[in-house]
Amino acid sequence: FNNMRHALFDTLFVTDSHVHCSSKIVQFESCSLSQGIAPYHELTLFNQSETDAMSIQWDLLQNNNNNNNDDDNNNVFAMFPPFMDIRPSSSSAFSAAYQPSRDLCLFYDKIDCYYHQKHLPQSPKIPNIFCQSIDLFGDSFGKTASQTLVDVKLSTQRIEFTPCSLGSCIYATLKIRNLCPQNPVIWTLEIPENEEDPPTPSTFAFYPMQGYIPSNAFQLILARFEPHAPGTSTVQTAVIFNRNRDTQQTLELVGIAVEPKLHVADAIHMIPTCIGMSSVERILLYNASPIPITYAWQIPAQFADVIAIEPMCGSLEINQKFKATITFSPKQIATEFVIGCKCVYSTVNNHDGNTYSEIVTIHACCNQSIVEFVPEMSDFGSVLIDSQTIKSVGIQNNADCAINCDFYIQSLSDSNSILDSDSKHLEIVPFVRILSIPPKTRKDLQLNIHAIVRGLHEYTLVARVKRIDGNGCIESSTQLKFDAIWPTLAVTDVQCEHQSSSKEHLWSMFELNALNEAFCSDLTPYERQWNDIESEKAHFQNLDQDHLSNILQHKFSNIVFDFGAKTLKHVSAQYTQVYLRVHNTSSIVAVVRIMNLSQLLCKAEHWVELNDYHTALNEDSFNLFTVEPKNFELTPNASRDVCLTFHHKICGAHESTLLLSIHNGKQITLNLRAETLSDDYRPRLGIAGQKCDLRAQQIGLLSSQVKTQFIRLLNLCDRDVRYSVDTSCLDQVNAQNYDFTVFEVLNPIGNITRQSSVFLRVTFQPIEVKMYAFKLRINAEIDDEFNETPEATQVYIPIVANGIDYHNENKTELSPTNVASACIGRRYAVSDRIRLPHCFVRLSTETLVFGIIPLRHNARKIAMIYNEH
Repeated sequence: FNNMRHALFDTLFVTDSHVHCSSKIVQFESCSLSQGIAPYHELTLFNQSETDAMSIQWDLLQNNNNNNNDDDNNNVFAMFPPFMDIRPSSSSAFSAAYQPSRDLCLFYDKIDCYYHQKHLPQSPKIPNIFCQSIDLFGDSFGKTASQTLVDVKLSTQRIEFTPCSLGSCIYATLKIRNLCPQNPVIWTLEIPENEEDPPTPSTFAFYPMQGYIPSNAFQLILARFEPHAPGTSTVQTAVIFNRNRDTQQTLELVGIAVEPKLHVADAIHMIPTCIGMSSVERILLYNASPIPITYAWQIPAQFADVIAIEPMCGSLEINQKFKATITFSPKQIATEFVIGCKCVYSTVNNHDGNTYSEIVTIHACCNQSIVEFVPEMSDFGSVLIDSQTIKSVGIQNNADCAINCDFYIQSLSDSNSILDSDSKHLEIVPFVRILSIPPKTRKDLQLNIHAIVRGLHEYTLVARVKRIDGNGCIESSTQLKFDAIWPTLAVTDVQCEHQSSSKEHLWSMFELNALNEAFCSDLTPYERQWNDIESEKAHFQNLDQDHLSNILQHKFSNIVFDFGAKTLKHVSAQYTQVYLRVHNTSSIVAVVRIMNLSQLLCKAEHWVELNDYHTALNEDSFNLFTVEPKNFELTPNASRDVCLTFHHKICGAHESTLLLSIHNGKQITLNLRAETLSDDYRPRLGIAGQKCDLRAQQIGLLSSQVKTQFIRLLNLCDRDVRYSVDTSCLDQVNAQNYDFTVFEVLNPIGNITRQSSVFLRVTFQPIEVKMYAFKLRINAEIDDEFNETPEATQVYIPIVANGIDYHNENKTELSPTNVASACIGRRYAVSDRIRLPHCFVRLSTETLVFGIIPLRHNARKIAMIYNEH
């Protein structure tokens, strides 16, 4: 019941520092039953509150220990007065009384002092009630107890407690044996009081503090050591028997309060590691303290994914050693990593809440990635636009195992990476997307550069390797840079043979300023399409002379090279030479070709004679104007002299068209012009225009229905001239049209007076709906009957005429207003049949398969046409 009562009081009431008692233990003198009441003990209670009065009430628990089993309701201990009020900052005295109830007994009781504030606030809340306890001891051995022979032995004179940490406690036992066979003995332990101010809790304690031992018996005493400060604590305790200090024995108490100590290395040096790999080191943990400890690692947040320690926490017994594993897995290249990791440790139970720590500095470096590019940045220099350029970069596998890398390229001008699906928008792409590299091996990754936009291009090539643990990928990158340009030329000097003209005059006549501006200008879309070999093949496949002339005159830059006029001497042929110094101002090789019309058109088939249409078309221009060299290469900052020559063979104004073509660069049309003037002994003929277009005629007309057309022939010299038409040209055209007289000149021979003209009368009688084109040659000589070998000349008149059918169903297309400018005849298409209007014919086959034909080569297939009319 008393134990339950104490537990209930300990739960309901709390201690408070407002009231203090002068003594917590009261030891009464020995008093027998016959002696009555023992002398009183005076106790003083102090109220340390400066504002509140305290109401005091004593409660005796009737916990007296005696050796008699008879019921006895009388208390052996009492407190007077049982209740009292103590004013603020004052004290009151109380008396403790002891009267034994029987002889030869040891009595013990605990009395509780309850107190609370005297003036409680007007509040429905329950007031706080505080409690303090006082231990009371007494015996009834009488005066004979101190005279009784004492024969007592302690189990030890020195108790050394096991070292413990602050806040914890350790226990030891003391055995007291009564060796006297007749008399019992009572004992009391005295511990020196703590004289510190303010007083600190007791370090050593015993339970019980006094006791009774029958004859030939023993008693065990529990000693406790609870340190409150580090270091060694020593106390001399007296054990007094039968209240006779002459019989006391000294007991020395020694306790050691220790702090936990963990020994770890101050610094750890990891071996150099590459990105994607890990290095492992082990660190020794040693518990040098005589108490068990627990520890936990703390890693800085910014290095949480770089450093890993296993295990992160644990415990160590006394003198235990343990090796923890440190793993270093870098994510980026750095010369040095200095990572301070803290190891926090404490005692196992950590009663005092104190923690200790040790700092371990981890030194590591990441000198390379698991896969890296060699070199770190690649500058490919200048790259030709619209051409395929192959470059390569080295990629090194630094791992000890084979890896598979996949690649993607990101433009620095665009934050979004361009992957496989958008690789067509890139100007540089790798030939392979996935590359397997053996361990410790370097391979070359080839890159295909197809520059489209002019200027400096910068890209990032990224190699990506999947981590073995599956947690993401490891990436390594390199910078790629190239300058997309096209070859740029410039004419830096011009000179005429024998320096017959000044450089300023030549510079103006040859329009060199315009030529240099054309060299430096950007390429037009058509020029870039022309540079494409596939597009070029498509252009040249069905390209005729008129179409080509239209391209040269309207699609490209036109520069006029005017050689001027020069009188043809009688003694020998003359020529004019002009030298142009061409300089390559770009940083790439320039490949230059100078071509005339016959070279641009499709090559003649091998069964055609040399004097075919294409050769005769430019026979005069090709012979009069020459260029050397026609093909040459210029390295960067190199120069080359190009010689342009005009031969004064034939009198008259002459023109020729050349294409100055730079490979994957500018396309410039050079219009060469020159004039040869005759003297008094040389003839000179001309026509009103560059070519003669005859009026279109209906096919199938009778000779009487054909109208005569006129071509004006001019005599440009100061002498009379006899002219004659070269009928071989007419015979060749008529022979190609089934020997039918399609063209006929009615006045093939005649005279032209000086500075006058004559009209050639021409009849055009077509038999097919098509375009007829040929060159009519006119020979001329001076009309001088006294000269046996007069000077002669010749002129070619380009003639173009169309045969039409006004009775065709599509009358709108064949009206007389637009037929003169249209080329009407047979239509040939890849997917259509050959159409011959108003003809009853059949073909031997309807499909002609030509197969694969080399560029600018012709192939021949035969189809038979049967006239079933």
